[in-house]
Amino acid sequence: MKYRMIPIYFVLILPISIYAMTGFLEIQPITQYIGRGGAASAIVNGPAAMFYNPAGLANTHNFGVTINQINWLFDSNIYYLAVAKNLSNYGNVGIALFKATLEEHDRTDEYGNYLCTDQPYITYFSLGYGFSINRNISVGISSKVLTSKMYFYGIGVGSGNGYSVDLGLQVRNILTTLTVDIDFPNLPFSSMSPKTRTKGLSFGASINNLGPEFIYTIDAYTEEEKLLKTIRVGAGYNIIQSNLLSLQVSYDYLKEIKNADYSNPYNYQMFGGEITILNILSLQKGKQVIKGLRNYDYSMFGMSIGPECLQFHYSIFDRHFKDTMKNFGFTVLF
Repeated sequence: MKYRMIPIYFVLILPISIYAMTGFLEIQPITQYIGRGGAASAIVNGPAAMFYNPAGLANTHNFGVTINQINWLFDSNIYYLAVAKNLSNYGNVGIALFKATLEEHDRTDEYGNYLCTDQPYITYFSLGYGFSINRNISVGISSKVLTSKMYFYGIGVGSGNGYSVDLGLQVRNILTTLTVDIDFPNLPFSSMSPKTRTKGLSFGASINNLGPEFIYTIDAYTEEEKLLKTIRVGAGYNIIQSNLLSLQVSYDYLKEIKNADYSNPYNYQMFGGEITILNILSLQKGKQVIKGLRNYDYSMFGMSIGPECLQFHYSIFDRHFKDTMKNFGFTVLF
């Protein structure tokens, strides 16, 4: 930490604010998978892979776009846009943009005296690449350029910068005979079978947010904060896959990597399921169990309407039934 003579309220505010500057890397920005509790590392494909597992980029059929608006905690708004493109024999590429406007916060000292009001604005730009080693195994990498601004009303503006790298692995279509796969003729929307149809078991793993310390500056004060690095592993099982009814379940385990600046890392267990009827309506149910300094238990619900090539997504993140976060998304796949 480097500093010169600065107002004491900067010292009081920054330790709280800096966590928002690195903790935002864990915010799920994709509506389609929020409804499944975020259990997506083994099953994700196309543009959504830019967040959950870059190895899933390799399963982009041709071209895909996802646009999402997330109502996060405390009236915060998050927007996420991702694009993926299949380059045939050259693998698959993806780009993404994350933008968050967090709620204003009044800061007080230990005696309850008002210090100032701040509001964080956070963005990151991602570039990813994924390719298939063979028909079952794919790997991927993505990098993020992180920027933030913290507006302290009546005082000044703080800014932060950094970058990080994610590495991913995905194994799909294992033991395909475990999936019931029966298509029925003459059903509505039968021609709209999923382009990304998989069978059997899938597995995924990723290491996220590898990189140097995030540097945050206000006036003459500089704070360096280690990025919130995580390890994620997961599995998925396609129980039924047909043009009448499809059923898939998934599980992810995510663990924050302990470092000197983060003495109480959390671990997340994510459970999800999705049932699809006539290739046109999907219902998702998810659950997150978070353990660490404090324990949390969240439930999620979501639905997707439309064929896989053109879907509207809606999900609810229910936080202890006290406040509900409603999220919207739109995905186009060619």
